[in-house]
Amino acid sequence: MSAIKNLPHRTRSFTFNQVMLFATLTILVGSLIILFNYSQSHRSALQLSEQLTEQITENVAARLSQHFSQSASHLRTLLALESDSSRLEKTPQLERLMKERLSNRYISSIYLADSEGRYFQARQHPEPSLRHLAPVQGQRVEIIEYLDEDLNTRIIESRLAEHDPLLQDWYLQAVDRRNPFMSSVYRFDQTEQRGITLSVPLFDDSGLRIKVAGMDITLDALQRYMQRQAEILGGELVLYDNNGSIVVTSCDGTLCSDNLQQVYRLYQQGSQRGTLPLEKESDLLYSLRELRFGQHGWMLAALIPEDVLFAPARATARHSMLVSFVILLVFIALVYVLARRMGRPIAELAWQAKELKALNTSFTIPTNSDITEIHMAQDALNSLKNGMSAFSRYIPKTLVRQLIESGVETRIGGEEKMLVVMFTDIENFTSISEQLSPAELTEQLSEYFELMSTTIMNNAGTIDKYIGDAVLAFWGAPLEVEHPVHRAVTSAQMLMRKLKAYNAEREALGLPPFHTRIGIHYGKTLVGNIGSSERINYTILGDAVNLAARLESINKEYGTQVLVSEAVQQQLGNDIATRYIDEVQLRGRSETTRIYTLDEPEENTDS
Repeated sequence: MSAIKNLPHRTRSFTFNQVMLFATLTILVGSLIILFNYSQSHRSALQLSEQLTEQITENVAARLSQHFSQSASHLRTLLALESDSSRLEKTPQLERLMKERLSNRYISSIYLADSEGRYFQARQHPEPSLRHLAPVQGQRVEIIEYLDEDLNTRIIESRLAEHDPLLQDWYLQAVDRRNPFMSSVYRFDQTEQRGITLSVPLFDDSGLRIKVAGMDITLDALQRYMQRQAEILGGELVLYDNNGSIVVTSCDGTLCSDNLQQVYRLYQQGSQRGTLPLEKESDLLYSLRELRFGQHGWMLAALIPEDVLFAPARATARHSMLVSFVILLVFIALVYVLARRMGRPIAELAWQAKELKALNTSFTIPTNSDITEIHMAQDALNSLKNGMSAFSRYIPKTLVRQLIESGVETRIGGEEKMLVVMFTDIENFTSISEQLSPAELTEQLSEYFELMSTTIMNNAGTIDKYIGDAVLAFWGAPLEVEHPVHRAVTSAQMLMRKLKAYNAEREALGLPPFHTRIGIHYGKTLVGNIGSSERINYTILGDAVNLAARLESINKEYGTQVLVSEAVQQQLGNDIATRYIDEVQLRGRSETTRIYTLDEPEENTDS
């Protein structure tokens, strides 16, 4: 779990976030709009389809009803001509009327028969002709008149009749029912065309004299009509009889397979409307309607492939997606430009905050933003910069950086560490300060401290404090330093050389030199935050500090500028040359201490 907590927090730029946010919202809203529009288009297409299906099935039902009603009316008209005669007679008026009916393409044949076996027929196939059966001298004779294109007689043949109309189903069913009869769909013998036979009976007052008119009706005209209606529908129309057999259908493609029987099975299961899922083809939407003609119950099915029905809705959805995508790209470009303009001052604030974290306060923070919040942030950051600039002068910058980078609240407490302590002091500073005004003293002392501090900090040292003209510094905290003793001694050598040049400049200006004594010791030191809850000072305490101060002080007794303890000399070894001075008992210590000095450095010591 701790490893997870320590993972770095991933961030993204303000511009990226704004663009992603807008793009996400746009995609979400656009998707919802497209989904809503598609849903509405889908629903509208379904409603229009239902309305169109209802209208077309109504048209087909009306056409069928009209078809059969007209056919029955034709038969009743024929019977009306023979209502005054007890037997069937071939009259010119009857012949003319039957020829007229024969001109209708959907009528394959029309005929009359009476109870004595007389029979008169007008037929289209095998070729247009009139056929008359009547008893002649005790025999049944069949007379056939073949007609030309204008339905005029061109050849007459006669022969003994083999056909008996009284034994035909159309006659027997009409007489038995005493009402019009319509046969099931079957194929005509002469043409193999699919069709039905319609017959209507006529009885005299006694009920014994009977005449029956019949008509063979092809389904070709109905099929053509259904095909035209199917084109309007965008699907297919199928008419089933009460046995599930197909009476007529508009389709002649892939839909005319097992799908038609599946639809009828759904009808048998009580379904009137729904979707038929198909594996290799588009699913079919179906709508069923029951029809009644005579003794037959038929069922009309309208079938529409989903691809056809919802194609406009899907095309609209695709078009909407394309338009939305283009609009999204345009808006993303606009948002990117606006976000960059808005994000530039935020990015500048972030950069400025990062520089402040590194204690770099050498830049200027403008406060000219027109956005109130950014202007307030600029103003606050500017105040923070000034505060940190001042703050970092009071305590070591390395400590400030460490505090900032750690993110941990500063608390009172310290730890014992092996540190190198340096103590410096200006010789005869009291008498020098009496020769200078406070302003001059402050200016010159600040110049001196700048030289001292820069040299020490450039060698990884930490300035603890300025005590009057003295400087207390140390190496090894708050950050670990490699070879801290070497760093401290090198700093002392550089200070000896720089102070020599510095004092030469002062003397040339008529100013008293700042002869500086330095003491260096390496030992255990308490380092940390010392103070109260209201004020804390990061400092060092302990015997090592006192020893460094004693070493600085006795420089005047030996006429040296730098004195280091035996602990320092042991750490240096042969790396940096030292010269033994004496073994002394320093004030406040019971043990004697060997002391060493550094020879005056060469000109390139600080290289």
